[in-house]
Amino acid sequence: MKYLFITFLGIYLLTGSVLAAEFTLPAGNPITKTTIENLILSIYTFLVWASVIVAMGTLIVAGLMWATAGDSGRVEQAKAMLKGGIIGAAIILGSGVIIRTVSVFVTSQGESGSGGFSSGGVGATCRGDRDCRAGLICDFRFTGPTRGTCERR
Repeated sequence: MKYLFITFLGIYLLTGSVLAAEFTLPAGNPITKTTIENLILSIYTFLVWASVIVAMGTLIVAGLMWATAGDSGRVEQAKAMLKGGIIGAAIILGSGVIIRTVSVFVTSQGESGSGGFSSGGVGATCRGDRDCRAGLICDFRFTGPTRGTCERR
């Protein structure tokens, strides 16, 4: 338990400032749907990486435990721990497929016509002006060079 606490404390201290610095908004800019989507994606990414680190630590500890086991009881305990670590890692990495599949339907991350609910209205994700409704332009100022949001001219 003590080592688990130290591990999470170390992860928090190493990544806390990165997450805090990434989402500082300039004064006067509204929080858009894209900003919220990016925040959720960053939190998800952090949790996956933290979980992968914990799963890898579990696998390493189980391997060392198995290698240094003196009796069959510790070998069985190490095998169970190793099995749990592998199942946990599979669930963590499989969650990415589930999240990305669901996000296409509930956010504007999907391309037009891919089954997503991207309407081309104000605030929708776009890759160019053709993805936006008439009278709107694709604005790349806040989202990066490959993806923008539909805004009024």
